[in-house]
Amino acid sequence: MPNPPASGRAAHLLCQEIPPPTMAKASLSQRDGREAYGKVLRRASTIANLNRRETADALEVDEGQLGRWWSGLENPQVFRYHAHPVLGAALIIAESEAHARASVVTRIDVRLTA
Repeated sequence: MPNPPASGRAAHLLCQEIPPPTMAKASLSQRDGREAYGKVLRRASTIANLNRRETADALEVDEGQLGRWWSGLENPQVFRYHAHPVLGAALIIAESEAHARASVVTRIDVRLTA
């Protein structure tokens, strides 16, 4: 006859008891990061001179979905911004502005031809 297990963990496994499932929860820092990035997304819309409705239409999502991205409640589908000709460039600028070690320089080149 085998000896009983020395630890409670081993006894648990031998009894084949399965603990009840638990919901995964996002840490506060993860939510804070999404909120911060939501501000970047909102800034991209401002740079593109689009309001909330126009941005949602351009990204082919409803305003509620866009609001959840901007507030950090959901992870945004950033590929939608990058696929748009105006919002893609605006997002690059907004991300650069949000980065402490980056700077945004607007350059205008004028070339005259004869």
